[in-house]
Amino acid sequence: TDTLFLHGDTLMAIEDSLIGNRVYAYPSVKFFRKDMQGAADSLIYASEDSLIYMFIEPVLWADDLQITGDTILIRTYEGVVDKLFVFDHAFMANKVDSSKFNQIKGKHLTGFFEENDLRKILIRGNGQSLYYATEEEKADSNSTPTPSVKFVGVNKAICSNIEIFMIDRQIDRILFLTKPDGTFYPIDQLPEDESLFEGFIWDDARRPKSRSDIFN
Repeated sequence: TDTLFLHGDTLMAIEDSLIGNRVYAYPSVKFFRKDMQGAADSLIYASEDSLIYMFIEPVLWADDLQITGDTILIRTYEGVVDKLFVFDHAFMANKVDSSKFNQIKGKHLTGFFEENDLRKILIRGNGQSLYYATEEEKADSNSTPTPSVKFVGVNKAICSNIEIFMIDRQIDRILFLTKPDGTFYPIDQLPEDESLFEGFIWDDARRPKSRSDIFN
């Protein structure tokens, strides 16, 4: 589970006593790990400090989360992802149905991992959040008790700094830390032109679904 499969048009390894050993991949880079996948124009792996740098239209996927930004940095420790940094135009999204997306964006993003699971996310600067609230519907007593989920509203907020807590790789709760200003819309009253933040893109077509996909 901690093996990373990497592909690029060019791979170059350099030994350097000053900056440490590095692997460069460029362009058209894709990588696959069981718990995380990524794509970018170019990538650098610095073995001395176990850092992966992703440049030019980088995209990172972890379960159903998609994370984008100008530059993405992944820190690992003993083969396990430890921390994630997204610099400038950080954007996190996940698809809740065919036309609905939870979205959180800001200037910078920091992700904190425990045992390879993303547990907490901190957005710093110009934070914005759009999150679909749901509730379980009880199944008919005459049928098999399989409760379904329905959307009850949309919480849209602006806040300089936002903290997101994850449980079982799903968003559990969101804290708005600095001067929040928000609106809760009933599900049928969210204006259509406000359902997607500026800069949103769903880039699932670039995602490698298996280690062989890194060659596509």
